[in-house]
Amino acid sequence: MLQKLPVWLKSRLDPVELLIRIILGSIFVYSGIYKIKDPQTFEVVIRNYKILGDPLVAMTAMTLPPLEIIVGICLIIKLCFKGAVFTSAALLITFICSLASLILRDIDIECGCLGLKTTLQMQIFLDSVLLLSTFYLFYSANRKGPLYMVKH
Repeated sequence: MLQKLPVWLKSRLDPVELLIRIILGSIFVYSGIYKIKDPQTFEVVIRNYKILGDPLVAMTAMTLPPLEIIVGICLIIKLCFKGAVFTSAALLITFICSLASLILRDIDIECGCLGLKTTLQMQIFLDSVLLLSTFYLFYSANRKGPLYMVKH
């Protein structure tokens, strides 16, 4: 049956890739929606990290949730796939570094991640697992040929 499908559809039927795209994309969409529902609380969470100054805190609080939603949707439907994978990896690396900085500076706050009540170490672990999934998406796309990610 797969041989009767168009080429563009066959390339989207890797079940592991599909599962990772759905899970990772859904997490980004949920995270963005969770943060966009209460922007003032999210701004306070960002401020508690003590990494960014005043104008950047407000800009981050306004732009990060919509970016997460867009990236999540793009991962799920495989639209602008190259950009979505790169952006999701960059966001996850940023989140991991921000959380690690809290631990290094001995700041104990709730991270504001998905509304989960976890330790900073557990959230770093979860974000690291998600980051590994982006590596699989890179690998999966590259094993299909060097131009695969450019064309999709």
